[in-house]
Amino acid sequence: MATSNDRRRSTVVAPPPVRFAEGGEAVWRFALVLLVILAVLGIAMYWDTAAFIGYIWWTRETYAHGLIIFPLSGWMIWRHRAAILPLTPDPSWLGVFAVLLLSLGWLPGHLADVWVVQQIALILFAPALALAILGRRTAFSMAFPLLYLAFAIPAGEGLVPSLMDFTAWFSVEGLNLSGVPVYREGRFLAVPNGNFEVAEACSGVRYLIASLALGFLYAYLNYRSYWRRLAFIVLAAVVPIVANGLRAYAIIMIAHLSDMKYAVGVDHLIFGWVFFGVVMFFLFWIGSFWADPPDALAHRDLPDPVPPRQGIKARLVLFAAITLAAMGAGRMVAWVLDDQVQSPPADFVLQAPDGVGDWRGPLAAVENRWVPELVGTPLQSQARYQHGDEEVVLHVVYYPRQGADNEVVNDGNTLFRDNYWRRLETASHTITLADGRRMQVDETRVRGATGERLIWNWYLIDRRTTTSSLMMKALGAWQKFKLRDDAAMIAVATDFKGRPDVARARLTEFVTAMNTAISASVQVH
Repeated sequence: MATSNDRRRSTVVAPPPVRFAEGGEAVWRFALVLLVILAVLGIAMYWDTAAFIGYIWWTRETYAHGLIIFPLSGWMIWRHRAAILPLTPDPSWLGVFAVLLLSLGWLPGHLADVWVVQQIALILFAPALALAILGRRTAFSMAFPLLYLAFAIPAGEGLVPSLMDFTAWFSVEGLNLSGVPVYREGRFLAVPNGNFEVAEACSGVRYLIASLALGFLYAYLNYRSYWRRLAFIVLAAVVPIVANGLRAYAIIMIAHLSDMKYAVGVDHLIFGWVFFGVVMFFLFWIGSFWADPPDALAHRDLPDPVPPRQGIKARLVLFAAITLAAMGAGRMVAWVLDDQVQSPPADFVLQAPDGVGDWRGPLAAVENRWVPELVGTPLQSQARYQHGDEEVVLHVVYYPRQGADNEVVNDGNTLFRDNYWRRLETASHTITLADGRRMQVDETRVRGATGERLIWNWYLIDRRTTTSSLMMKALGAWQKFKLRDDAAMIAVATDFKGRPDVARARLTEFVTAMNTAISASVQVH
């Protein structure tokens, strides 16, 4: 005897017929042509951003799913066309305003070279254009497919450090419960017969993003209840994070039990994707028990056909022209500012500042083991300063004219060479300068073949200091309106043995004495 669950799964529901209002089909075709033209012009106008998004989709495995997000969105719209096409397009000022906001939102991202801001603006142009040309009621009827396009934005790597820390913690807790001795130093784990590092590839961010994209899609297609959808989406977020911790723990256990013969090379990456596939299969299998039957999903309150208003085609053309102008506003301002930004004198040479007070220098650097690895072609200087038996190394990085992959805040910039130094911990400190001002510095403690080193660093832009990458980008965008685009990173370092308190006091004394001279060495405008 067939169960109700069997009948539910075997039911085939025919799609409802598509109904147009009188004259509505011609209006739809005209509106879609205008929409395609605007989309093409938008891509051409913001080609640098569009090309970079495509490059990331094609070359970065974490964001490869972006290649199918737009086709999936189109398929979902087509799937529910019977509920959309009766609503004849009627342009909306709300959509025009949204396009203008996105264009102006793209501008600071461009000025500060924050690609993710530019990418968010460009991707969201799609639903905003649909809202502007098709109108509020029509765009809202396809709200989920349009908003699903947000998964095409190549963003999420900001979660990597937190996910890495969670994975390291989860692995250690699992090993402790299993009775395996483990020593943790940051993201480095040591068991009796081997050492492991929780690297970026182990963070699980790609599993999390893929799971969320699939989870949102599955919830939309299989549930009508908003509570069920929300519950499944929460599961789709939590399960891959926990599963990635289990994966890392399992890899360490396999390597430990096999005396480091297995799960220590490419095979552990393959194991990761297989494990993720199994986890997602069980997640969807469990979710299927609460899925609504197909007839319930297909039962939609289809709207009555809405006849087009008088002169709708002329109105569509007018709104398309205004929307195009709104879309180009940010780009036009960017072209003007980019053309007028000033550069430092061509003969400018970055020099280490003279020592101040009891600090003697600049003295020539005697070793190059500590050299920040940087993108682009910045000006750099490194020098030693001595005060009695104490020594501090100052490294100044100056970008006279910033741009893509030639900027002080960039994921490719690192304070030290990973093949020589190992990061132990990071922190943040606030010091009081000689004039009473308080300044924040980022601290990194590293260990190399010769011992431990304490590094402090901060950014300098528009005569202001900060340690915040976000603040640097905001100040960089504001500085462009002053027709400047230079910025610097200052780093000071000192070696120590034992506790780092003495090294902190040494760096505090040096920065307090030298800060004004250091800042003056890169203020060239």
